Amino acid sequence: MNDILHFQQLASTNTYLEQMLQSQNRAKTPDCPDGLIVMTDFQTTGRGRQTNSWHSERGKNLLMSILIYPHLPVEAQFRVTEWISLALADHLRQNVGLEPQIKWPNDIYINGKKIAGILISHHWHSNEIASSIIGIGLNLNQEQFPDTLPNPTSVILENGKPSDLTETAIHIREQLSRLRKTDATTLHEEYLKLLYRRHVPALYTDTQSGETFEGVIEGVNNMGLLEIRSGNTLRNYELNGIVYS
Repeated sequence: MNDILHFQQLASTNTYLEQMLQSQNRAKTPDCPDGLIVMTDFQTTGRGRQTNSWHSERGKNLLMSILIYPHLPVEAQFRVTEWISLALADHLRQNVGLEPQIKWPNDIYINGKKIAGILISHHWHSNEIASSIIGIGLNLNQEQFPDTLPNPTSVILENGKPSDLTETAIHIREQLSRLRKTDATTLHEEYLKLLYRRHVPALYTDTQSGETFEGVIEGVNNMGLLEIRSGNTLRNYELNGIVYS
């Protein structure tokens, strides 16, 4: 089958690919190869993490999901986040000429503004990640955004150059394939090099206690927890446990 499926409109590329994977599993036929991409010009129910929606003008940005079969142990699941975050960052640096940073865990920033978001859905078998569906929203050619979005940007706003959606999807998949062959230590070091606000004092709010404090991001541990030092205390945070002020 074609390994890039392009639609004019979908409810969600992640949902569509999820349904394809379920059909494959029921029929026990290999219809969904590793690296399969589903992309669309417009999503009616596109979403980010939690209940956040993902705004995108029709036909302007890359809205895609990619299927991979990581075969990683459960405790190594953050490696998938590192793969795709660095794949996007490497594309922006090498093919577009921008200097990206990764806002933990996997938002991509340019000059302090958000240019891409990632939503990952894992499927488990025993103690292993059998498959992962990686949803990507990358702002490419959109020049105006709603005022309700706090800090959006796009490739064309940053460098003035339009991008081809399909070529961009292929480049990202190529980078992802390369990074999956990178050893875990090197991969983690590359991720930390691009970590947004690392070693920069800033204010954060603990979502559980409601406390706002000054801290410095030191890194991310192997389990994917964000490490923030506040005074003499090193705090570890799970996803949605911290708000950047």
